Amino acid sequence: MFFKKECPFPIFCYKSISFEEKIGRGANAHVYRAIIDDKVYAIKEYNTGDWYDIQECYDNILYELNLSKDLININHTVKTFGVSIYHEFIYIIMEYLGNGKDLYDYLQQRYFWKACYQYNNVIVPKPDNHYVIYNEDHGVHWCFTMNDNLKKEISISLIEAVKELHENKIVHADLKTNNLVYHKNKIKLIDLGVSSKMDDELIKIERTYGTEGYMAPEQYKGFLSYKSDIYSVGVCLIEIWCGDIWENAEGFKPCRNEVLKCLRKIKKHNKELSLLVRKCISLDSAKRPSAEKLLTMINNIE
Repeated sequence: MFFKKECPFPIFCYKSISFEEKIGRGANAHVYRAIIDDKVYAIKEYNTGDWYDIQECYDNILYELNLSKDLININHTVKTFGVSIYHEFIYIIMEYLGNGKDLYDYLQQRYFWKACYQYNNVIVPKPDNHYVIYNEDHGVHWCFTMNDNLKKEISISLIEAVKELHENKIVHADLKTNNLVYHKNKIKLIDLGVSSKMDDELIKIERTYGTEGYMAPEQYKGFLSYKSDIYSVGVCLIEIWCGDIWENAEGFKPCRNEVLKCLRKIKKHNKELSLLVRKCISLDSAKRPSAEKLLTMINNIE
């Protein structure tokens, strides 16, 4: 079979497989936690029957697998172990990150209200970095808050991940908090399906890739560069330091207005950080710092 010959990873052989739960989805695939021969993996499932052009499906999967092969020794990506084929399904067998959460969910948990147990009128002691509010209708609640040290730790790990990617001449092209997993105090990049190998500083892309709100302005015009990722990093940094920033905005200008609104909140809290983020989300890509420069800048922020 053509796909097997071209596949850069071994065909995964197993005696038993059990799909335990759905843990995510990409643009064209579902991701499951699965047990294969008593070991836990993440499995990305492609259904070739959903594609009008099956060759295009194969090409897309092979492209993603070849990128994963190039990144196999990188610390900030999820490892791929092999591929399995069953009828019309193609399974990519990957590292399972256990209790790791995508950064969007992690931030939601940290920034929004969570119920606190109350038993026989005794309130469970609140952990560090929490504060408690009493509400007559709902009892005691707590809010996870993020101190600046944790925000900075996550920000540094994100930039390190992007720097590592760029050093391997790859642009992610769809960086957003949903495509970042926070696992063991480290950011891992996921969903490289629309990532691009870069032979030049700027390339023309056949169609627009990315997610509205996080996309750099040049991506809307069909161009992609390393600095496109830096724009997306800037939006992610705003989310890390401010919490959720979207209010049903659609289109580049409305989304950017929401981003700038949150940037003003950061300015009140930390002017130095605000200047750094503003450079990242500059409309002029030439004015955005490289990932290497950005890492130095974020480390120097108090």
